[in-house]
Amino acid sequence: MRAHVTGEIGIQDYDSLTLREVTLIIEGYQERLLQGYRQTRLLMFMMVRLWGDPKKAPDNPEDLWRLPGEEDKRMTEADIDAIFAKLRANQAGG
Repeated sequence: MRAHVTGEIGIQDYDSLTLREVTLIIEGYQERLLQGYRQTRLLMFMMVRLWGDPKKAPDNPEDLWRLPGEEDKRMTEADIDAIFAKLRANQAGG
């Protein structure tokens, strides 16, 4: 961890930092890297939408490519069926 904070991030006074500060520095650095990837993805998405085949172009940047930590938030048919089954059970019981 010390090598990452002092080398990659560039913090020189590592010994005076608390564990919490080191953790926050690393999380901020990772968020900065992800933001760069998001900007690149958005640029690629705009290029695909402008110059790509409109029938094959994705609807949003997340469909073009997913970044670490992004999960698919779209509901499936099984999710919808489970919601309606729960509503029916609650209606019959109450």
